[in-house]
Amino acid sequence: MNFLDWLHITVKLNEHRDFFNEIGIELLFLPVYSLDLNPVEEVFSKMKYLLKYRYEDSVFENLEYTVLRVVGDITAADLYDTTGIPDI
Repeated sequence: MNFLDWLHITVKLNEHRDFFNEIGIELLFLPVYSLDLNPVEEVFSKMKYLLKYRYEDSVFENLEYTVLRVVGDITAADLYDTTGIPDI
């Protein structure tokens, strides 16, 4: 979807905003893509950090095993870390 398609949809939705509000639907516009709103970016950030600093010795010896160890170190809390500092 290009910008003009998105703009056309936005204009049409704004034209019908009153109708949507009457039936109880609130229109909420989100950015097309935002690193800040995508929790997987936090996981990738921690994975890169761990590969670079904690497992740097074993990366070149056995990459597949090392990646599996890194994935095992990722927790659900890492999805919602907003500090930007890996917690290890």
